[in-house]
Amino acid sequence: MVQLRRRQLKKKSDSSWQIFIICSFLFFFVVIIGSYPNSIDNASNTSRELIDSSELESIILDFMAKFSDPSISNIYNNYTLDEEGSPSILYNKSTPQGKAFDWLRYHDKYSKIHIRTNEEIIQRFVIVTLFFSTEGSYNDNFATQFTPTSNKRAMWTSRGTLGFLNSNNHECNWNERDIVGGSFHGIKCSKNMKVEEIHLANVDLNGYIPCEIGLLSDLVKLDLSNNYLQHYIPTSFGLLQKAKEIHLDGNLLVGPIPTELSSLQKLQTLRLHSNRVHGENVDSIFCSSRNEASYIDLSMDCLPSFDHNTCTCCTKCCNFSDECVFTSNDNNDDLSGYYN
Repeated sequence: MVQLRRRQLKKKSDSSWQIFIICSFLFFFVVIIGSYPNSIDNASNTSRELIDSSELESIILDFMAKFSDPSISNIYNNYTLDEEGSPSILYNKSTPQGKAFDWLRYHDKYSKIHIRTNEEIIQRFVIVTLFFSTEGSYNDNFATQFTPTSNKRAMWTSRGTLGFLNSNNHECNWNERDIVGGSFHGIKCSKNMKVEEIHLANVDLNGYIPCEIGLLSDLVKLDLSNNYLQHYIPTSFGLLQKAKEIHLDGNLLVGPIPTELSSLQKLQTLRLHSNRVHGENVDSIFCSSRNEASYIDLSMDCLPSFDHNTCTCCTKCCNFSDECVFTSNDNNDDLSGYYN
């Protein structure tokens, strides 16, 4: 009987240990599973650099140092220390350059996966800077929806139809083509993936044109017409030596017309009318420095009015509005009579 009793107690003890082990395992399992969603949330909330910041900063600043253009040097050379103690505008998240730098570091999956040259990184940086400088709306997790002021403005978001800041695509694929109407908006590139055309006319752009756009050395056509762009025309436009068409008409641009535009020997179309830009001597910039016949379309605010430009070789003269007079293209006449 005693031995039987001992066997029963041993079995009971063994069963208790088994129950304890099973319960402990279940408790541990419940705790781990319960905390798993929080682990995911914590991981997603912790930003991890996709591209090393110091390497990216070095690539951008070294590239910018090659240019003596004042609009570029003033931004990248004449900066002050920010809150983090970095001597670079790239770490200032309140600027378009800082926002573009931040996006490339933390959100750009394409640049992380694909091997890219320094020139390719600069091109992408320039296009992203253009997006932020013209007040493009970006939301990484898309938790909130951008409320557009118009259907046009809705295109200029990271979720818009143009596909800008799609981190899975090359910037050459950030565009939209209207099959029915045949219109094209966005970025168009050459076969070797160099930006050749930017079509962003009439999409309610705000903000200003960044000086970095002058770094797109293969750019042939730039159309930013009929928007709400403000501030000055960057002097860095003089770097666009392959440019044939520049459309800036119908905006809110002010200030002087850069004399650097006269160096663009391939330029055939330049539309600056319906703004508030002016030149000390526009004739010397556009009419005397090169063959007048090389301009197929040259328009600005040159009708006699307050603070108008004198442009005797313009093919179209306006008065800060849509009131324009066509000249040499239609009737072989010039505008000299208007200024006598």
